[in-house]
Amino acid sequence: MACILFVDDDIFTLETYSRIFTLLGHQTLLSETAEQALEIAKDHKPDLIVVDMRLQGMDGLQLIKQLKAHPQTAHIPVVMVSAYSDAYAIQAKEVGAVHYLSKPIHPEKLLEYIEPNRDD
Repeated sequence: MACILFVDDDIFTLETYSRIFTLLGHQTLLSETAEQALEIAKDHKPDLIVVDMRLQGMDGLQLIKQLKAHPQTAHIPVVMVSAYSDAYAIQAKEVGAVHYLSKPIHPEKLLEYIEPNRDD
């Protein structure tokens, strides 16, 4: 199954994502900060990264820019999520997100963005 990195500054949200996607048979990686997420992405090369817009330090848009600028992570699909409906959808796609979803997210919608040719 897929390995998914979730980045959100709310630990409750991260734990919820982890429970749901683990029950669906996926591996989850969790990060409360953008800086930590960059390191996790480089080390583990997940199949998908889900980034919340609001983070401590750099925001989700800045994180996506950094992920897309790094050769080790540029190929990984990134979905931005936010509680702010579609307010940042255009900006998210401009910096490299494959999609923008409003919270709450639906697992089946996220799984559409995982590269279909994974080796699992």
